[in-house]
Amino acid sequence: MFKNKFFLMGLILMVSLSFFLYVVFLTNQEPYLTRIYEMDRCFKDGQIPCRWVPGLENFYGSPIFNYLPPLPYYFGGLVFLITQSLTASVKLVLLVSMVGSYILIYFLTKIFLGRFKANLSAIFYIFLSFLVIFYSYEKVGLAWGLMFAPLIILSLNLFLQKRKIQNFLFSAISLSLLVLSTDTAISFIGLILLWIFYKCIRIKDFTFFLLYLSSILLAFLLSAFYIFPAILERNLVYSTSSNDPFRYLPTSAAEKPQKAADSKYQILTGDSDVFNFKQGTNWQGFETNTRTHTIIRLSQFYFPQWKIFIDGKETQVEYKNNSLGLMTIILGKGKHIVEGRLFDTPIRSISNVVTGVSVILTLLLWIIQLKGVRYWINYYRKRVN
Repeated sequence: MFKNKFFLMGLILMVSLSFFLYVVFLTNQEPYLTRIYEMDRCFKDGQIPCRWVPGLENFYGSPIFNYLPPLPYYFGGLVFLITQSLTASVKLVLLVSMVGSYILIYFLTKIFLGRFKANLSAIFYIFLSFLVIFYSYEKVGLAWGLMFAPLIILSLNLFLQKRKIQNFLFSAISLSLLVLSTDTAISFIGLILLWIFYKCIRIKDFTFFLLYLSSILLAFLLSAFYIFPAILERNLVYSTSSNDPFRYLPTSAAEKPQKAADSKYQILTGDSDVFNFKQGTNWQGFETNTRTHTIIRLSQFYFPQWKIFIDGKETQVEYKNNSLGLMTIILGKGKHIVEGRLFDTPIRSISNVVTGVSVILTLLLWIIQLKGVRYWINYYRKRVN
């Protein structure tokens, strides 16, 4: 592959254009930098999947990664763990998408057009992608979606040629990567299904259509940790346009915050000293010396399954008494230890389990299909018999 001088020239061009995209297209880099930083906090906090981040929505917290396809940001978070540079992380996220798009579209078109035309097709695809990304608000997610689109077609072509388990799994994994990268995935998968259905009508054989439907099902099971809450818990956030900075504002808030939170908490009434305040991504805690009946309001939106414990006992959380839906608790006289944590809803918990089981089964199926493993399985089967 690397002996092809046209391929190398195109690859160098893609690297250069990736940095051009970073400089020119990402004029507002703050959302991407902030998301990667918050994802890094989730990693360090052990909150995987990342369900809540405190640094968004004017520092009142956000469930953004329940609804925004998270794969580019998981990758960006891993890059940031290594580089400790947010700028470098965003650059690499874009670089991978552009170079990956070029390589994958090259391999796909080489099957039908040959090397030289495949290089031209890859360059044309990248420029076309640039135009699409330029007019998109979610540039990073769309860039990754455009990278995985040719991978899906490539896997589909292999599956059409040979209906093997490896190709079935390859298709499912490719589809799941697209689902986890961009919210346009459903539309693209729908177009693929229409094309397969049309092809099956022409050849009068719907077996492959059912097989590909099964691979789509497996793709959704692999990405269940994201796609199930994104669909089934969509009613927990407002539905706003993609360019709204409060796109994933929890419905507990009756209005958008007009300014950033200037403190972690606010003592509304009473006389209390608050000390040892600590906060992670999906948890926070502090101690109090409460001299009189006190009402404390935390600077975090309420979201289903936020629970607060006072001295180890769960207490009632009030959030409807303020327009921002901020969590409010009542403390009686005495010394207290207050701990809060966002737990998973049943939907989130089940989704996590479904993804975990699906990943394990997919890996086992893939390993079993390897020639060396199959040889040893057959060998020991003969020995047993």
